Amino acid sequence: MSVAAGPDDLPDALEGPVGVVVQTTQTSEALDAVVAALEERGVEPLVKNTVCFATRQRQEAAAALAGEVDAIVVIGGRNSSNTTRLADICAAACPRTHHVETPGEIDPAWFEGCDTVGVTAGASTPEEQIDAVTSLLEGL
Repeated sequence: MSVAAGPDDLPDALEGPVGVVVQTTQTSEALDAVVAALEERGVEPLVKNTVCFATRQRQEAAAALAGEVDAIVVIGGRNSSNTTRLADICAAACPRTHHVETPGEIDPAWFEGCDTVGVTAGASTPEEQIDAVTSLLEGL
């Protein structure tokens, strides 16, 4: 059996040994929440934490930046789990989070009244893509 989401999605009845394997882009908090929910049920899960250290550092930096700016742009593919997770993390700290793949998606109205705009990108986002978006933002 596999569970793709969080502790609220765990089945009511669990029998036998339970293993927890985490996608590399998940947050440590998400893992902790699932493990805590299992332990509250008296289940001692075997945990294989595959959360990448570099990914976790990038997520923590993005969350910190999102908490300090008026708006934030997350650059990268919408099919990228890593970039989508960054956008979710940023949105939790900054309601004016915008996930874009290209500069053409940017609406200058997003930044009306903003003093500071942050930028972050997924690990696999090409440098040229990042440069194109940041150049457009700097020109606004």
